[in-house]
Amino acid sequence: MRYFVITYIEKANGQFDEQLTTCNSISAVKERMASIILDFKTKEVVKARIDQPLEKNWFVFRDYFAGVYPQIIKEIELEYPVDKKGDSANTESPSADNESD
Repeated sequence: MRYFVITYIEKANGQFDEQLTTCNSISAVKERMASIILDFKTKEVVKARIDQPLEKNWFVFRDYFAGVYPQIIKEIELEYPVDKKGDSANTESPSADNESD
């Protein structure tokens, strides 16, 4: 699987459900609905938006989700290995401090 896709869906009580998908291609609908899309082949944050755009820093997102979903990230990286110099084991949650879209 090339893409790691997270979609946040707001529930009536204001909380969010997180849905995770891994896939080899992204449809226009999936791209529009997704909150976060990581491309493990190009090591690029394709999309990063929750309520507002988030900084598209590959290593921040990769490291954060590797801490949340270690087995899934490990499986993807078997096919698309990560550059170890950027593997900082950063556990900070991605933030909207520096907006880019």
